[in-house]
Amino acid sequence: MRLVLFLITTLAIAGDFTTSLGDTYPYTISAITTDSAGNTYVVGSRQFGVAGVFFFSGRAAPPTIFFLPGGSDVFVSKLDPNGQLLFTDTFGGKGVDQGTAIALDPSGNIYIAGTTTSPDFPLSKALQTQPNTSGTGFIMKLSSDGTTILYSTYFGGSLGGTSISSLATDAKGNLYLTGWTNAPDFPHTPGLPFGPFPIPAPPSLLAQYAPLPGAIIASISAAGDKILYAGAILGSTSGIESPGIFSTIGTSGAAIAVDPAGNAYIAGNSTFNLPTTPGVLSPTGIGAFVAKVNAGGTGLGYLTYLSAGENLDEMTPMATVANTLYAIAVDAAGNAYLAGATSDPKFPTTPGTLQPGFPIPPDLGTGLPPVVYVGFLAKLKPDGSGMAWGTYLDRGNALGAGTFVQSLATDAAGNMWATGITGSTTFPSTNGVSTGPDFVVGLNASASALTYQATSPLGTVGQSVAVDPSGLVHVAGSNGFVSAIAPSAAPSMKLSDFQNAAGGNVTARISPAEVIAIFGQGIGPATPVTATPTGGFYPTTLAGVQVTINGVDMPLLYVSSGQINAVVPMKVAPNSAAAVRVINGTAVSPAYPVWIVATAPQAFPPVLNQDGTVNTPVNPAKSGSTVTIFATGWQSTFFGLADGQVATAQQDTCLGACQITTLNAQSPSNFTVLYGGPAPGFVAGVTQFNVHLGTTGSQSEIGINLEIFGPATITQTVWMKP
Repeated sequence: MRLVLFLITTLAIAGDFTTSLGDTYPYTISAITTDSAGNTYVVGSRQFGVAGVFFFSGRAAPPTIFFLPGGSDVFVSKLDPNGQLLFTDTFGGKGVDQGTAIALDPSGNIYIAGTTTSPDFPLSKALQTQPNTSGTGFIMKLSSDGTTILYSTYFGGSLGGTSISSLATDAKGNLYLTGWTNAPDFPHTPGLPFGPFPIPAPPSLLAQYAPLPGAIIASISAAGDKILYAGAILGSTSGIESPGIFSTIGTSGAAIAVDPAGNAYIAGNSTFNLPTTPGVLSPTGIGAFVAKVNAGGTGLGYLTYLSAGENLDEMTPMATVANTLYAIAVDAAGNAYLAGATSDPKFPTTPGTLQPGFPIPPDLGTGLPPVVYVGFLAKLKPDGSGMAWGTYLDRGNALGAGTFVQSLATDAAGNMWATGITGSTTFPSTNGVSTGPDFVVGLNASASALTYQATSPLGTVGQSVAVDPSGLVHVAGSNGFVSAIAPSAAPSMKLSDFQNAAGGNVTARISPAEVIAIFGQGIGPATPVTATPTGGFYPTTLAGVQVTINGVDMPLLYVSSGQINAVVPMKVAPNSAAAVRVINGTAVSPAYPVWIVATAPQAFPPVLNQDGTVNTPVNPAKSGSTVTIFATGWQSTFFGLADGQVATAQQDTCLGACQITTLNAQSPSNFTVLYGGPAPGFVAGVTQFNVHLGTTGSQSEIGINLEIFGPATITQTVWMKP
């Protein structure tokens, strides 16, 4: 299905923009690429019937987005150098279809790939027509304007699951891919490793002992009619004496790159016993590995682990913690540039780089560093024998939640650009300021210094990066955001993202009457100004700042150079596209595309006890009392109130119909919503709930997780005592 979305107007001068993708359903971005003209190409998943949930771990896993049960289609979008959306195509069948990888050939044709469980995924000139019910890889080649499917095929065999994680092309337009498979009928050509794949366990044991996957490598002709070569690299878990995380990981390819001579380079992750080659950096190890496949696909040029792994993981004491690779790039000389995360204090860094020493001090009790993952960047020599350079990328500490470098690209001068997510409280910064977990960094060619660093809220820039020939840096966040950065240019006035004023993920999906925070640069005065209602209304002009949505003024609560708090007008139509613009004196921002949803509920953190004090674990509410909860985005119409008007009296919206449940199994169920409607003393857009508490059987203070149903659903925690 083809979607041409007209919600995006010209966003900024070419070479400097931020925008968001999405429609009725949210878009999750997996990867981006760019071409010589500065266009941006995006692939990911269009989620329907689901809600995205971020999971962030600083131990043995990267940040991940999980989705509640539902479905998804694959989407691919193209944006021009101004950030103007040229087209969005979506593809899918009856199952779950996820786009994970994208590449361009020299003619500008677009390759996308991922995983599908659909038996009816759209195929054309297919090499493989039978999928596997647990999930099969797919490959699709599109014309540069997205109007024509040149070929589309399942790929990976039908006797097991397969997933494609990364694509690359060569000068002839041949395609290269990596990912994982546990299908014993995955294609195999002479000279490349393959299996053996374990025999599947009996059905009753499959959940715990399914065959471990292998990292796949394959090349397909430009016409899509022939597999040029294919194989799979497998490790083993022999030597692990007790079950642990590594006993179920197997081997997988995370990223692939191709040099001008046609050699392919795979960055992957494994357990033990890969078939490494002589004379490499680390012939034994666990975790991250790099493999080079010669241009003919007849054998491995090298296969090496990145390090032997030194640090014991508290969760799996019989296994050795290693490192994880997420991205790879390669230059004309065959140097492989690598990005990932490690907890190994003996990772092979080199002197003179940005951070050669492990940044986390030893635990005083054990003498070992705590298991917190630190980002790394490295440049591997063309023969795989050692590091040209290697550096940690963190100023971490034991309390930090880890750093994961998830994507990288190099420019014409050999400088490296990387994006990712960090939980470190002291992440490196060229301006001394860290504002969010997503980051973009630039390093000089010797990795001795940062040339650029910026942080941003989760889901905005950390997912993927690409650099065009002009040096423009294209970045994407998993939550649908796409930006282009001109590193040497002065920052321009622009919007970046939005957030419910009560918190939650940043987004570009807002609802009528929602109180929102608008973020950007140069959008307000250097000295913040807080609005005061006049005549019972908040102003639409504050300190020379105005905000419009589809030309309608928003009431303003707060303005500053980087943030504006405002209220979405009630008459903005749900399930439609809109454009937000900021006027700051004589400066006018580019229009920013948003999608209007019916509701976007979020509860404010403070809960008030019946005596007006803040509800906390040390100041819980009494059983049988009434607490007050506030939210915004829960209701989109405040009957009898105008935009920006301050409510002066209660006006019950629930009318006894609002339901409440407790999410704690041990909690009482006799809770009642006594009132739900405008919050007196607050702007129309804030909803107040008066909730009568049940009687808890607990003998001590307990946190009760409440869920209130009505026009929308909010959750809130209330602390109670007997």
